[in-house]
Amino acid sequence: MDLNELLYDGVSRKFATYYLEHAMAEKNNSLYDQDYVEWAHEHGFLAESAYAYGLTDENLKDYLSDYDYYKVWPVNNWSRIWVNDKLTLKLMLSDSELTGFMPEYYYYSFDGMLKPLQDTSYHGGDTLDNFIKLLQDKKEFACKPCNGTASVGFVRLSYLDGDFYINGNKTDKEGIKKFVTENSNYVFTEYLRPSEQFAKYSPFIHTLRIVVINTNGDNPVIVGGYLRLPNKHSGEANYLVLDDSNKGKYNVFCEVDFETGKFGNAKLTYCDRVCATEVHPDTGEKIEGRIENYDKLKKLINYVSCKFSNLEYMGFDIGITDSGFKCMEINTHPGIKYMQIFEPFNKNPYMATYFQRKIDEINRMSSSEKQKRNNILR
Repeated sequence: MDLNELLYDGVSRKFATYYLEHAMAEKNNSLYDQDYVEWAHEHGFLAESAYAYGLTDENLKDYLSDYDYYKVWPVNNWSRIWVNDKLTLKLMLSDSELTGFMPEYYYYSFDGMLKPLQDTSYHGGDTLDNFIKLLQDKKEFACKPCNGTASVGFVRLSYLDGDFYINGNKTDKEGIKKFVTENSNYVFTEYLRPSEQFAKYSPFIHTLRIVVINTNGDNPVIVGGYLRLPNKHSGEANYLVLDDSNKGKYNVFCEVDFETGKFGNAKLTYCDRVCATEVHPDTGEKIEGRIENYDKLKKLINYVSCKFSNLEYMGFDIGITDSGFKCMEINTHPGIKYMQIFEPFNKNPYMATYFQRKIDEINRMSSSEKQKRNNILR
């Protein structure tokens, strides 16, 4: 299929372009069997998903295809702007009982300028000097693009024993200031460390993805997700984009029972295969347990979902720390590959019905209605 065919079918130009570029890159991936790549693409699946699922003619109908999932974006209405950038989400949850549900936000960079945010301790005077003072107080900042995805652009700034560091590389005060002024649209926040329960796997924060469907606005249902643990390949960003340039590297994902909070059934996900593991590959710790205080987390997810009642489909990214649950971001079109490794969407009647309804709605649209969808950017 070419771009015009995808646009005619009602796919947004944004996701049509992404899908075609990704498919083209897979045709040049030396790890992939090109006959299998072609077969997967013919059925609407990217090869990376097909390899992850062990996709065959026999199980093909169990999975929601990448093409169909990209086609239905945006699932949510205009209210997705509430959570599409981290600053707006932070403000939406501030000044309420949900204030502590997100990390502390200290500064925002824009066009070489630095703006103090609600959780900074210093006001007045030189903002860059105040930034340095707060970094010395807090010891670590997490830095990420305000609209970033997939851990792209994540950086850690730190101050230890009188020295400054950027991602563990020693610098000085001026180096920190240079980084801040040269990286626009970054938020500088509290650096999260995992709770004792999860620190045994890695000193870096994990990601508990919880996906919610809330069609009526007042009855949210947790429909899936996963737990992603950092490893020596993914590092503190906690996610590694995999292709033939990093053969042999992997991410670590676990299945979660979202009724009970139990986790296990861990997988090492490579570019071209998925392997089971009982233990974390770095530490040897067995990957299983029950998320502490999980019932409280479920109530928080339910409360926020009802607060954002105009959003019917959300993916929460949660970090579990010694000071409680921290919502790192909310996605309005969370990736489905790692979810479907554990439960194919079309084997879940609720999910199958939900997405088929979305697809049918687009298929019934007139040409002019589809053209409007084509031009949606965010």
